[in-house]
Amino acid sequence: MEEICQFIINGNIYTIYDVDRITGKENYVGRSHYEDRTIYVEKRKI
Repeated sequence: MEEICQFIINGNIYTIYDVDRITGKENYVGRSHYEDRTIYVEKRKI
């Protein structure tokens, strides 16, 4: 997992991470966690 960036919305800091795989349905490419203020984006192999 690699941190991509951080940004602020309404005074809250959110962090975006690049991850190898997101578990769940096959077509998920991202997942967010409101309480943790994190966003995970799955790496895509082209």
